[in-house]
Amino acid sequence: MRRESIGRITVDARFILASGIGVYLRSILAEMQALEPDLEIRLLARRGEVDRVRHELPGTIVETCDIAPLGIGNIFRIGKSVDAASNLFWVPHFNFPVFYPGRIAVTLHDISIRHLE
Repeated sequence: MRRESIGRITVDARFILASGIGVYLRSILAEMQALEPDLEIRLLARRGEVDRVRHELPGTIVETCDIAPLGIGNIFRIGKSVDAASNLFWVPHFNFPVFYPGRIAVTLHDISIRHLE
């Protein structure tokens, strides 16, 4: 029995070329493409990185996101970059849009940096 595809997801990929989160994100997205060929993946990348991201992950839709990845304004504005056709917004880092009204998945890395000794 074949399950239904998610359809389209939008991914906050502004750290995709970085180490750590970037390596994790590139690896997961490549596996998702292999396992879910019907899944449409839309990546939000930083200006100046769009062509390289398209080269790294062919078959994805890559769009420029001019919102700085860090800062308080990010948590309010990034959700507006998600198109209406996306069924899920994935933010693979801690600064996610708290008030995003749609379905969202957030990955928290290295939360131990917040541990007080």
